[in-house]
This record gives sequence, C-alpha cells and structure tokens, in this order.
Amino acid sequence: MKKRKKIILSSITGALALALAGGGFWAYKTFVPQETPIDKNATVASNFYQAVNKDWLLKAKIPADSPSIDNFYTLGEDIKGKLKKDIINLGEGKETSDITGMPEFITFYKAASNYKQREKDGLEPLKPYLKEIEEIKDLNDLASKSASLTDKGIPLPFGYNVGTNAENTSQKQIQLSPPSILLPDVSIYKDEASKKQYLTPIETATQKALEMLGYSEKNSKRIVKEALEFDEIIAKYSLSNEEMSESKNLVHPKTAEEINAYSGSFKLYDVIKGIMGRDLETINVPNTKYFENYSKIVNQDNFLK
Repeated sequence: MKKRKKIILSSITGALALALAGGGFWAYKTFVPQETPIDKNATVASNFYQAVNKDWLLKAKIPADSPSIDNFYTLGEDIKGKLKKDIINLGEGKETSDITGMPEFITFYKAASNYKQREKDGLEPLKPYLKEIEEIKDLNDLASKSASLTDKGIPLPFGYNVGTNAENTSQKQIQLSPPSILLPDVSIYKDEASKKQYLTPIETATQKALEMLGYSEKNSKRIVKEALEFDEIIAKYSLSNEEMSESKNLVHPKTAEEINAYSGSFKLYDVIKGIMGRDLETINVPNTKYFENYSKIVNQDNFLK
C-alpha cells in the first residue's frame, strides 16, 4: 500500500468496509446502552408517558437489528415480510410480474441469496473496487469518475436523490445532499464521551473488516482514523435532526451556475447532469451550509494527507 493515502478516499474505503462489518451493529448494540427503565407502578402524576403506554412498554421488545421500535416500525416489518414472501415466490417461479426490470431484479436476488457461492467467492469480488478507489489520482480524477463510482454504489462526498418538489408537489426534483455522517445526530459529536461510546465499536469492526481484506493492521488503523477525521469534518457542516425536521427551511432551488460554483474541482451540476443524462432546470439543495463550504471540506489538502 502507498504510504501517502487520501483522507477522502480513505473515508470511501472505510464506508465500503463498514458494509462488510456485519459485527459493527452487534458491537453497537452490545456496548451502547439501549434501554430505559420501565416503571411498572407509573401513574399519570408520576410519569404520564409511561402510565399511558405501560402495557405496550412492558410487552414491546427492541429487535436485535434495530435501535428502536414503534408502531411504524412494526407496520414496516409486516410489509417487509410480505415483500420477502413475494420475492421468494417470484424467484421460485410460483408468481410472475410484468413490472419493468423485474427479471433483472430476480437475477440479482438469486445471486445475492446464493450463500454457498458467496462463501466460495469470499472477499475477492470486492478487491477490484478497492483497487479502483486507490488508483484515483486527484480531485479532478475523482470528479471525472463520479458517475461510474455512483453506478457502482461507491459513496462520494456528495449525493443526490429524486424527491418531491416542495413548491409543486405534482413534480419530482433532484436533491443534492451531503454524505451521511456516522453518528445519529450532529449533537453527539460535541459530547466526547457519547461520541467515543458510539464510534469505538464502529472503529473496531471496520478495522477488522479491512484486515480481512488484506490490509495490514497499521494501514487499517490509519484508514479508519482518516475516515473518522473526515466524517467529523462533514459533521461540522451537517444539519441536526431538529434542523432537518423544519421542511420549510430545506427548500433552496439552485441553478446550474450556482451548483457548479460550489467547487472548483467538482462541477457538481455537470456531474449530476452526466449521471441523469439530461439538463435540469434547478436542483434543490436542502443543506446549503455544507455545499457553501464544500471547498473547505473537499479539497487537495484533505485528498492528500
């Protein structure tokens, strides 16, 4: 491995490793306290919430793969179960569908659920993607390959999605967004004890995943360290959950010129236009704070440490 690694690309490599770190969430559940004591004798006067919800609280159990549970989660799990059953039936030929793209989806599903073949392949299929990341020369090279990397599901220092146009709900609109941060909310980054409690299991699991991919212990530690450093930079310009809940403050339609002006290296509008294959009148930027400071976050100093 090269001694001089790219902090931005390290975060990308770290994100890929996190996808393999199946034990990461287990570690989070194991080491981070998840339960609030339930007062079985709660009254409306002593604890209104627990008194009203006492029966549900005593029966409800937080699933091992979820940080919380509520009625929406239960409904979602019921729907997910029905979808899984439908997919299994489609894969086995017991049901058919005329939905466009369904044959390709079923082919993918069969490959993804063939655990014997996946076990045989091991981590080898992932290594070409890591090699592609490590061979990126500079920010201009990263920008030029953004469409290809996006198609492969490799995370970048920006993202986009199709959402409802808040100013005309009959229309769809492209949303330009920052990458997700590792912690549930930006406020946690300000509390060193809480931050460490969350990040230690993630750091441990990701480093282990990288070592399984053939990285040395020293390199793995460095990559994870640089990924966490970059994550903290992103968090400085990310919106809190409270800010995200104020939907009226998330409407900032920008023109092509305004989007491209965010960065000298990344012409973000041109990148998204290349991915979408057509011109876009405007792109909504819910978090303008991140992109107005894009050059402070995504720059050559961070790229080459």
